[in-house]
Amino acid sequence: MTEQNPFQLAQFDLGHTRGIATFMGAPRLEDMENAEVGIIGIPFDGAMVGTPGTRHGPREIRHRSGQFNNPYNAALKVSPFKKHKICDCGDLVLSPFSIVQAHGSITDAVATLLNKNILPVCIGGDHSITYPILKAIFQKHGPVGVVDFDSHTDRRDHAYGEEYTHGTMFRRGIEEGFIIPDKLMQVGIRRLFAENELDFHAEHNCRVISTIELKQMGVEGFKQELKILKDVKVYITFDIDFVDPAFAPGTGGPEPGGVSSFEALQFVRALQGLNIVGLDLVEVSPPLDVGNLTSALATRILFEMMSILP
Repeated sequence: MTEQNPFQLAQFDLGHTRGIATFMGAPRLEDMENAEVGIIGIPFDGAMVGTPGTRHGPREIRHRSGQFNNPYNAALKVSPFKKHKICDCGDLVLSPFSIVQAHGSITDAVATLLNKNILPVCIGGDHSITYPILKAIFQKHGPVGVVDFDSHTDRRDHAYGEEYTHGTMFRRGIEEGFIIPDKLMQVGIRRLFAENELDFHAEHNCRVISTIELKQMGVEGFKQELKILKDVKVYITFDIDFVDPAFAPGTGGPEPGGVSSFEALQFVRALQGLNIVGLDLVEVSPPLDVGNLTSALATRILFEMMSILP
């Protein structure tokens, strides 16, 4: 446990959001009784290798969400803000100096919401935040299946001697028992850093779907792949670099050859029907964005993910 009270962080003193709108106008946690879904900003990029900037993601995505003023999802025929009691929990206040301390605060805060039966919808931040979120999910639900929309496998063992980075969390999640190994599905992978990079996945029977394979199978084929997750609780994580940088340039690790924004929305909608227990969207870097394209797309993807919640 960290020295700070996580519920004070999650309950939002949170000066980080007091001066701006909540996500799509959602009420704040302290203003809603019996909340069911909690949007949590996690402005942390201290575990990324490369250009920082994702700490600004939660604020900019909230700002852009103000332009998204139609709460009805015509594609799925659902109004998520009517179906669920959704609140905005503000931004966590995190150590900028210690990955371990910041991750501990994230776990504590997410666990606080889970213990109140509030499903976490987390906005990053770098992709390392998925690890402490999964730790809290594990404490509540046990090991879970994971769908990771991504261009990288993030299965490294270390980066510059550090075990907990935005490129190691899925290895750590499997090693520490948070993830059911053969229920980890990584979707859209197209950048391998070593010839043997997929050996870890093969050893643990993880499913890796490359961008080429994904485009060949299409949405209906992807739905067939998702059948392996039908009997388990599932966590969804969406790295914005899953999308081609032509549609989402504002990220620290852009990888050409990805899916379009239209395809990204279609693949997210395909997850409808899974037993989802939490989700995140990460790696949006407003300082690297062009015309706010990435933040706008991230807003739409988050809306789609909330629209498929059971």
